[in-house]
Amino acid sequence: RKFAGVELQKVIKTHLDKKNLSAFKTSADYFRVEYLESKNDQLKKGGLMAYSALASSLIENEEGLKLISTLIDPVLGALNQADSRVKFYAVETVYNIAKVGRKHSLQRFTETFNAMVGLMVDSDEEVRKAAEKLDSLLKTILVECEADENYFDSEKFMDYINEYLPSVEDTNIQQTIVSWFMVLDSIPDFDLIKYLHKFLEGFFIMLRSSRKEINNTVYKFLNDILQEISENFDNVEIDLEFLLEVLVTLIRTEKGIVRKEACIWMLELLMRGGKSLTSRYDDCLRSVLECLSDTENGIAEIAEECNAYMLSLVKKFSHNKEFFDSSSLVEILIANINHESMKTRFAVIEWIINLQIYCPQTIQPSIEKLMETLTARLNDPVTDVSDQALYVLCSIANYKGFFEKVLHNILNLFLKNRTLLENSGIKIVKALCTELGSKPVYIGFAKLLYNEPNLEFTRKIIEILCELLLTDETLDELRERLKYCLENEDQEAIEFFEALFKTWSHNAGAALSLTYLIQAYKLAYEALHILSRSHIGVELLKQFSRLVDLLDSHIFVHLRLQMLEHHRHPFLLRSLYAILMFLPPSRAYQILQLRLKDISTLHKNYPQQSEDQLTKMNLVHYDELITRFIQINLPKERIKNLKAFGEFV
Repeated sequence: RKFAGVELQKVIKTHLDKKNLSAFKTSADYFRVEYLESKNDQLKKGGLMAYSALASSLIENEEGLKLISTLIDPVLGALNQADSRVKFYAVETVYNIAKVGRKHSLQRFTETFNAMVGLMVDSDEEVRKAAEKLDSLLKTILVECEADENYFDSEKFMDYINEYLPSVEDTNIQQTIVSWFMVLDSIPDFDLIKYLHKFLEGFFIMLRSSRKEINNTVYKFLNDILQEISENFDNVEIDLEFLLEVLVTLIRTEKGIVRKEACIWMLELLMRGGKSLTSRYDDCLRSVLECLSDTENGIAEIAEECNAYMLSLVKKFSHNKEFFDSSSLVEILIANINHESMKTRFAVIEWIINLQIYCPQTIQPSIEKLMETLTARLNDPVTDVSDQALYVLCSIANYKGFFEKVLHNILNLFLKNRTLLENSGIKIVKALCTELGSKPVYIGFAKLLYNEPNLEFTRKIIEILCELLLTDETLDELRERLKYCLENEDQEAIEFFEALFKTWSHNAGAALSLTYLIQAYKLAYEALHILSRSHIGVELLKQFSRLVDLLDSHIFVHLRLQMLEHHRHPFLLRSLYAILMFLPPSRAYQILQLRLKDISTLHKNYPQQSEDQLTKMNLVHYDELITRFIQINLPKERIKNLKAFGEFV
């Protein structure tokens, strides 16, 4: 066979020297049909040797070398044969053709590469070694011709890699592919980054390879590519939006080192691309929020950097209405506000706060849903999250028509979650007063609770409101204004009192506290007489006990001083004695009894004056308030008997 091959080479070379290319083509066709396509393995081997001889005849024949690609395809078919010797000869023949054809052989590079990588993992050692030898030669040729596009179809090869690489699991094939890309990257004038979108996903997936050697090589390769992009960002041809789409997909579907590296890339592209990438902000935000809860080493920290940078761009470019579609961002934020991770929930609320500040118009379409989801977060076990949620709710309350809606939602949450009401009710109401103003908040709650059917819940809310109004330092100004509203003829404060009293009548202790605060002692006395005809239960007695504690505090120093002036405030002492008559023997009874005993001797020698005139009770809608108190605190069957008490009607 070897002798026959040498003879064939001489004959064909003679024809080629005479520029008779047809003899070469005829011979190639003959050996293809009669030998390579034969089912006889011996004939196939003979045909392969003939093709090696044909290739050798083309040496130093520039015109003939153009035909080199016609020799490759028939041989590639033999690489799929079951017989190991046939495969070995086929690889050797491709090697011989490439060695002669050099750059001309690259015209069928993708097809050759596809056949070759499969043989790198062949069960036959000789076949594997032959494939490795061919691999080395092709790399040399590629570098030699500097990946000349006239011979090496890079677009076709990258399309093949794009389709093939993600499915490759064999580590030897992975190693081969990585080595080829490193060769391509080493060629000075070859723009590998131009094809980044076709191989990036596959390389990221190779990071999860079981071979540490491949992990390290791919990691270094990706870092080198990223550094090159960063250093030459304005000069590289790259589809940033598509790359971000790939990265986002990887972050969503992968874990560990793959996700971490994808996050690093996303951060770098965001920092370099900035404003030009805002159309992908929704995808990036979704990925960032997901990664904030990742416990893998370093991923959450990188996600925090991404999050901070994206927020900085929102602040920087918020004046530009075409900057990004923030409505989609709001939808993502709402979807993640109940995320199991505290970091994610906190980041969501931080985003909402910044959108409210810098892009308030973007919140408006989703404000209703946003309000509902944020209200639920008031019950968050993490204090910082619940505090921030409350802060955002206060901001939402400033939107037109949303003040009462926010208060209503909070009341509904309290109604459903009594533990939250008990543990955080005072804190939440206090924060609302601080952010929205105490008077509007109190009026808002009074309106919402006016006809609330759940009386036990209503009494509890009023108890909290009353406690804050009478004791909290942040409400000092409002409390002082109420205290002297009659004396100063402050009609606005009087109307505020009346609005509170009509609702607070559901909680007799709170209503009485109000009357004592504004010094409407006759109203207090009348209310106590009405209560005497109602059911005196444990709850009412507890309210009286708390009222006694309040009356004995620094808040009511003015009241205790007025006890010394019985002739000017006769209904004050009467009402206090009435409370004493309600109380059973107890600590509260003893406290009040001692107070009254201390000033009892002062009451005998002073003529009583009209308290209505002294306290300007005519400024209050007295009958209206008494009627409301009666309607709430007396059963219907007892109300009809009240005409017997002329002082009430």
